[in-house]
Amino acid sequence: MFAVAVAIVALSLLYLLIIVAKSRRPMPVPRMGARDTHYVIVVPCLDEELVIGNTLRSLSRLPADRVRIVVVDDDSDDATAPIVQSFAPRVELLQRRRPNAQVGKGDSLNLAYQYILSTSDQPADKVVIGVVDADGRLDPEVIDVLDRHFSEPDVGGLQLAVSINNRKDGLLPRMQDFEFMGFAPILLTAREHFGSVALGGNGQFARLSELMRLGPAPWKNCLTEDLDLGVRLALGGSRIRFTSEAQIHQQGLANLRKLLRQRTRWVQGHFECWSLIPEVYRSRIPSKAFLDFLYVLISPGIMFLSSIIFAIAPALLGWTLATGVFTWNEPRLWIFLSAIYLLMFGPPIFYGAAYARHREDVSKIHAFALAHVVPLYTYVWYIAVWRALFRMVLRRNSWAKTDRHVELSPPTPVGAVREEGASR
Repeated sequence: MFAVAVAIVALSLLYLLIIVAKSRRPMPVPRMGARDTHYVIVVPCLDEELVIGNTLRSLSRLPADRVRIVVVDDDSDDATAPIVQSFAPRVELLQRRRPNAQVGKGDSLNLAYQYILSTSDQPADKVVIGVVDADGRLDPEVIDVLDRHFSEPDVGGLQLAVSINNRKDGLLPRMQDFEFMGFAPILLTAREHFGSVALGGNGQFARLSELMRLGPAPWKNCLTEDLDLGVRLALGGSRIRFTSEAQIHQQGLANLRKLLRQRTRWVQGHFECWSLIPEVYRSRIPSKAFLDFLYVLISPGIMFLSSIIFAIAPALLGWTLATGVFTWNEPRLWIFLSAIYLLMFGPPIFYGAAYARHREDVSKIHAFALAHVVPLYTYVWYIAVWRALFRMVLRRNSWAKTDRHVELSPPTPVGAVREEGASR
């Protein structure tokens, strides 16, 4: 077990050093973008009356001559559909009905995809489909950023940085923001060099012509349909990019139980994507992309091993100190403790420095303190791994949506609901 622990720590540190080195040199982006690309923002919804009004109000400010907004209501039991219909004709509503509804986010996205294919009058390589969750807010400058990235013909997808808009509401939302704006931009910026950027759900954009290469249903019935799509696009030759120039703002979860449920779904979906490993192995993608995609896909397994190691690590440390292997006045002890501290907190402190640069309300001291919460926060992922494995053993693969909380907004007028169709 000790040898496994040392190997995992050593490989993780080596990977971290490579990531840090690569992230310091962002890939170039054209300064000017072609303005002949049209965008279709798809918003999948299920019982989203608490947030959908504000989201559509925000999306409606994007230029109507270049941006369509399509909402797919997955047979909500609340007022989601009437609220959406009140934004017509700016917003187009598709509505599904059970038993063909509530079977996964991928099916909702495929319905929107087929609808866009049948109604778009633009060349497929000049149409980009974006996915925005019901609580998502796009930065106003997003179209300019999208134009510049998609002006490169080999770019088939783009993932925006994710920002937590209620990060001041408690430690859990703050740690999710630390994760998305401290760690993720470093990782994804480096992965641009490897050619292994994966799509991350909210704030993902894909060129319609590239989606068409994946057949009539690009999104699969997977709990992490975003990861599955991004890998298959890349294996097909698409270049997937990442940017933090524009961000997608979403709610963070302030309840630990709800956060565990969300992360359990993510990890279980990650395990489901192991079916892609043979495709990655047979592909002709460059070696660095191959190795990184392989690492991305097997990371839940690494996390599982890490959960065992770090579950017993505190006990082993306590036993080492209690049994007198080291005496308190012995230099070896302080070298030993310093090494443990650097291994546990060194990387989070580095991410914290990056996080402080992104957040004006976070000082370097505040970020330093948050970095010391990261190892504890990581246990959320470890618990999620075990919960995901337990669900897989019991053959449970239901799609659990992320809960929302109430947003203050002006009253939204209610209109009629359209079923199995849309208004333009």
